[in-house]
Amino acid sequence: MNETVTKVAAVQAAPVFLDIDGSVEKACSLILEAGRNGAKLVGFPESFIPAFPFWIFKAGPMGKAADLYMRLRANAMQQGDRHMAKIVSAAREAAIHVCLSVTELDGGSLYLTQFWFDPSGNLVGKHRKLKPTGPERCIWGEGDGSMMPIVKAPFGNLGGLQCWEHMVPLISAAMSAMNEQIHIAAWPGGAFVRGGPYEAILNQREQALGPANRDVNPLLPHEIASRYYAMATQTFVLMSTHVVAQDAIDAMSIAVDPAEFRIGGGGAQIIAPDGIAIGEPLPHDEEGLVYGDIPLDLIAAAKYMCDTGGHYSVPDVLSLNFNRERKTPMRATATEGGGFGMSFEDLQCRKE
Repeated sequence: MNETVTKVAAVQAAPVFLDIDGSVEKACSLILEAGRNGAKLVGFPESFIPAFPFWIFKAGPMGKAADLYMRLRANAMQQGDRHMAKIVSAAREAAIHVCLSVTELDGGSLYLTQFWFDPSGNLVGKHRKLKPTGPERCIWGEGDGSMMPIVKAPFGNLGGLQCWEHMVPLISAAMSAMNEQIHIAAWPGGAFVRGGPYEAILNQREQALGPANRDVNPLLPHEIASRYYAMATQTFVLMSTHVVAQDAIDAMSIAVDPAEFRIGGGGAQIIAPDGIAIGEPLPHDEEGLVYGDIPLDLIAAAKYMCDTGGHYSVPDVLSLNFNRERKTPMRATATEGGGFGMSFEDLQCRKE
């Protein structure tokens, strides 16, 4: 077996809550730290810039929750802005591949986006969450198939998804068919005292079956999903998670009782294609980077038995249609001289 290994890093940290300047500085610091420690790839939690909107699972969309949305929007990142320029500079200085999950402002709407940067600081990929989960749809618009990249790196094929995308079998099937090898799983972290996005099923479960026995079921759902993804797609998974800090709980207290959240909630780890974690995890309330040395040849051993994107698929029985067309709210049709016939993007950028 080829013994060549690549060092990678998964972020477990808190942004500066709803503060794009502070969050970008913190992200740059983590990128530089990962590079100094020899990592070739670093992955960030879901909407690390400027924060994950934890309040949406505990408060309705109106009232003070709308005030929090406005702060989130005011601190969102735009592609090519001065904040992104700092990320570009950090990736270049650290000579590292970066997958950064942000709340992105595009036009008048917000999207949950993973930006991919190469070690020269080039923006080489972009993925938007295809279907925000439940009340997240009050925050983010939907992505489309044009933003489902596999990024080629010298040490493997890189891809990423965010949160409950890992629970959609057709999405993982598409990623596997594109021969993804190293995966960034961006999660918000388990900061809820009870339930969060799982609260509805938890309420019904307790009525029907009683409380879950945590001694028998110690894994959080997002860890189960990440381990399954590694096994189902034969990939190394960098599971990156938030830590909730006191500044986040204080800010959300205008809409949500602080008792609904806890400090910490991190669970970052590196997971091998057999579903087993490698490297040393951090305590759930500690910020930092989880590192792992990954030998890519382990993927070949996993695919020997089960290549879900190849010999273990059953295309004669089941197949997947993958629409990679970009979806836009308007398409201009051609007429002579009126500016029509341009793309929607051209119309937005046209200078009179």
